Amino acid sequence: MSPVIKNADGESIYGHKNLDPDYVIAKGMASYTTDINSGTVRAGNNPLVVKAVSLQSHNSYPVLSVADANRVLIENKAAGFLEKTNVVFIR
Repeated sequence: MSPVIKNADGESIYGHKNLDPDYVIAKGMASYTTDINSGTVRAGNNPLVVKAVSLQSHNSYPVLSVADANRVLIENKAAGFLEKTNVVFIR
């Protein structure tokens, strides 16, 4: 419902506290899919794909390596995809 993405040091890099509530109500925070080939429309034509190293909070919050989390933040500065909630979780 309200996912949080953290890095391996426990720092949140994505979550409801960083987003415009009206935008989240209109669009939601993320999409969920089991198919990387057809379920990632929300992420655009060239999505950044990173893999969680673990899960927290009853398997609700993905944890990224510090390197992958930093990569997400760097790419976000250029594209602003986190603020646009262009996030897809693939199971």
